[in-house]
Amino acid sequence: MKRDIFSSLIVLAVVLCFFTSVAWATDWLKVEDIRDMPETVIRYWYYETPELTELGEKEKAKFEQLYPNIKVDGRPAPPFVDNWELMSFILAGTNSHVHQSVNNETLWYIDHDLLLPLDVFPDFEKVLSKFDPNTTWKWKDGHYYALPWYGDTYLLGYNKKMVEAAGLDPSKPPIYYDEFFEWCDKLVVRDETGKIIKPALVIHSGEEWWRFIMQAYNPIIANTGSGDYISKDGTKATFNNPGWLEVYEFLSEGVKKGYFGVEPWNVNPWFSGDVAIDWQLSPWTLADVKRMAPPDFEFFAGPYPKSRNSTVEGNPTRLFVREFILIRERKLKGEAAQRTDRAAWEYMKFLLEDEQLANTYRVSGALPCVKDIDTNPLFTAITDTFHPVIKQLIEARKTAVNCDINSPKTTEVQSVLTQMTVKVLLGEDPKEALKWGEEEANKILSGEKVIY
Repeated sequence: MKRDIFSSLIVLAVVLCFFTSVAWATDWLKVEDIRDMPETVIRYWYYETPELTELGEKEKAKFEQLYPNIKVDGRPAPPFVDNWELMSFILAGTNSHVHQSVNNETLWYIDHDLLLPLDVFPDFEKVLSKFDPNTTWKWKDGHYYALPWYGDTYLLGYNKKMVEAAGLDPSKPPIYYDEFFEWCDKLVVRDETGKIIKPALVIHSGEEWWRFIMQAYNPIIANTGSGDYISKDGTKATFNNPGWLEVYEFLSEGVKKGYFGVEPWNVNPWFSGDVAIDWQLSPWTLADVKRMAPPDFEFFAGPYPKSRNSTVEGNPTRLFVREFILIRERKLKGEAAQRTDRAAWEYMKFLLEDEQLANTYRVSGALPCVKDIDTNPLFTAITDTFHPVIKQLIEARKTAVNCDINSPKTTEVQSVLTQMTVKVLLGEDPKEALKWGEEEANKILSGEKVIY
């Protein structure tokens, strides 16, 4: 009898080993339905605003009802965490698996071997197909590493009452530099001696590497029609050219005339009437108007001006896509890590479903990147609740130009572009600044200089 019991135990052990090996052999990345997957925990950082943090909590609860075997460790994102700052969280194993990135930062993560290509999942193409192709991209290795969460475009905002008080026509905002300066000359505030005491607009002169996109990128795209500043092969800087020089001479002249202020503000001075023009009106600005602007605040939008020498059709603007990437699990190994990656993909897909995109749009103004934003009642109903400028921004996105993605070193080069822009805003000759920027950027692209 003892031999029979011993034999049965051996058989049971063999069977258990067999089924355990089968379970470990499961390729979780290719499993379509993971409701039977062993319990798995993923981390997700909500966007920092109170409204999106509250929404994130609700989305987490909804997802966990759909997938009781997946637990989402959700919490607000640490403030101002960009690529190199995120590395400490990744090394500690406390980062968000589904991370909110932008394309040039995503290239940095790819270059540091931190991401899982999204096209390894069998249903990726189906998810990809719902988005406007202008908001998606494939890296040079043939893989997709990101899907768009929202896509914003930018225009100039004008205080309607101040424009009308200056005798200007809100229906005809300027499109060329000389016209724009004529408006600025009438929109500044002067003292009794004629000295300008308040500019027409403010351009933030902060030196954080990402400031360039807010300081100069929009008028550069309007004037040149391109968002590239690195060659297609990623080997050299291409921005020291006549089109960029015209933009920097425009910025330099605006500051020297007193039309453009460069001091940092903690709040938007446009809302308070301290300046007549908002240098970067986005869909988020419209949500901010509801919260921060006076009840009688009236405004309209216009394009970024360009040189009369520009051959670009219209006045295109910048496309800024906040995207989701999947930072693969590094602390866990083997099957546990693969389950975490697969669960993170499921959560990413959930956040990109129309209902979740619509909720994000409703509370923040962030424009979903879906193809049917103009026709889907779920989105058009929300569009109608915003200021009519939202429709101008949606229309502008159709011809908007994406940021440079020609090299994994775009963020390092963008740091140089910010410093170059600040030099011009603070009085340096634009030609000298562009020359300096080109030299510094080429050092980075050649590997001679490393920023981080």
